[in-house]
Amino acid sequence: METEVATMSKLLDKEENYSVLTRGDMQMPLYYIATRDSFAFDLIEKISTCNRQGKTFTKTEFFFDPDNHPTNYTSFISAFPDFRVGATLYTGFFSHKELLDIEDSCYHTEVKSFQSNLQAF
Repeated sequence: METEVATMSKLLDKEENYSVLTRGDMQMPLYYIATRDSFAFDLIEKISTCNRQGKTFTKTEFFFDPDNHPTNYTSFISAFPDFRVGATLYTGFFSHKELLDIEDSCYHTEVKSFQSNLQAF
């Protein structure tokens, strides 16, 4: 089987910014977003250590600098006056085995979804 390099221009419908990538019998939707505000701003990190049900893990919350944020963020300031981005990173919350179990469960759910969608046609 010959493999072709998949570039965004080959994969996406220019009008819809959407396409479906097919690998074997699996299909995966692809979307293109032209803006990357999250990469244009240096975010402030608030790091805290948490203890829940015998587990210790790190919680990292991300915030815009009040003096350097996207211009469209002003419409959200009343809801998020602390300039939170809305992304939180938990490190060490799951063990490696738990992550593998979650991945396996997601894979089986995805397969069932694809099978259901194929039967609808």
